[in-house]
Amino acid sequence: NLYEYFINRVKTNLHVVLCFSPVGEKFRNRSLKFPGLFSGCTMDWFMRWPKDALVEVSSHFLSNYHLDTPPDVKQSIIQSMGQIQDGVAETCIEYFNRFRRQTHVTPKSYLSFLAGYKDIYTEKYGEIKMLASRMETGLAKLLEASKSVAELSEMLVVKEKDLAVASKEADIVLQEVTASTAAAEKVKASVQKVKDKAQAIVDEISKDKAVATTKLAAAEPALLEAERALSTIKAADIATVRKLGKPPHLIMRIMDCVLLLFQKPISKIGMDSDRPGFIMCSWSESLKLMGDTKFLFNLLNFPKDTINDEVVELLEPYLEADDFNLERAKAVSGNVAGLLSWCIAMSFFFSINKEVLPLKANLAVQEGRLAIANSDLAEAQGQLDEKQRELDVAQAKFDGAVAQKQALLDDAEATRRKMTNATALIDGLAGEKTRWTEAGRRFSDQIRRLVGDALLCTGFLSYSGPFNQEFRDLLIKKEKSTDCDSALIPLL
Repeated sequence: NLYEYFINRVKTNLHVVLCFSPVGEKFRNRSLKFPGLFSGCTMDWFMRWPKDALVEVSSHFLSNYHLDTPPDVKQSIIQSMGQIQDGVAETCIEYFNRFRRQTHVTPKSYLSFLAGYKDIYTEKYGEIKMLASRMETGLAKLLEASKSVAELSEMLVVKEKDLAVASKEADIVLQEVTASTAAAEKVKASVQKVKDKAQAIVDEISKDKAVATTKLAAAEPALLEAERALSTIKAADIATVRKLGKPPHLIMRIMDCVLLLFQKPISKIGMDSDRPGFIMCSWSESLKLMGDTKFLFNLLNFPKDTINDEVVELLEPYLEADDFNLERAKAVSGNVAGLLSWCIAMSFFFSINKEVLPLKANLAVQEGRLAIANSDLAEAQGQLDEKQRELDVAQAKFDGAVAQKQALLDDAEATRRKMTNATALIDGLAGEKTRWTEAGRRFSDQIRRLVGDALLCTGFLSYSGPFNQEFRDLLIKKEKSTDCDSALIPLL
């Protein structure tokens, strides 16, 4: 049937290929556990790869792999890998002949050798390259510091020249400021003298004013009382008095006192025939005075300083009369009696004012001197202000020069400090520079030899395991002398 036909076809045509490596204990264990693998199978022992095939395989794996070495050395590495695999295969035969111990190298061993070489080279190359980079960075920093010191030294020379120029300019400006200050102080001293003179005059005027004010204050109540009395007088009251055909004798005497105070003309002095013991009155002149429309205004604004000794002397007979008082005046003349109080107050005021008048005269003189002193002071102050402006300009110029000098000084000091620090760093690392240079050279040599050292190391790790110490030494010696030295591969 169909299924049987299928089974027969499978038996006829099915071929199972089993591949085993003779290396290690696995092959021996399998032959013991599964004897049918050998008794029921056709054994086909594959021999080792030829040397050319080994070289082709290594070339395939390493052709695009980066090795920090010249192309001819890289090609020697590729050739040496094949020679190492082939040489180890021959050593296996020699090892069996001497010690009757079977060892094998297979294509898998060769591939592991190639992969191990790439891993070891990559790892060691990265480590050495990192260390070399650190040394190069340190040397570059030292070189940069040396260049910086040279540049800072040149900059410092230029800055010191600028500083010398700035110092010279500052000294020149300082001389200008000193001269301006001396001139301003001289003018200031003269202004102070004028100020002192003016102040002395002001003090004297104040003193005189205080004395005059104190003395005039004694007459102030009487003057106020007189002004209040005058304020009660109306124009109608004056008109009523003027209409009197024969006014009371007291009113006529009051008006005579007013005439005397205003220093108006009066009749010839003599005794009144109608009133024995009294002076003849000048009523006609009084009528003229009262006829002035500004009579009351003139009374209120009477210039009290015009009263003199003669006027007061002429007033005495009137003021000393027994009936010359406010009560009697009010009885005969009503509101016009305020003129009596006014006349008495003016007389009393003169008794005080005659002592104040010299003070007032002196005050006027002093005020004139003060005006002159103030004018001189204003002129001197103007000169002082001008000198002060010149001084301010010079001071500003000096401050700018000093600020520029200080800025240059700070800049030069900062440059000098940087140069000192850099020099100290270079001196402190002088020994390290030698060591770093030597270490950099050593790392470069290690990178150059790494292709050979990694090849020797990987070969030993990949193939020396089954052999004893004698053959391990033999393998190392053979790899170095035959495979590497003959191919001019750099080694330690």
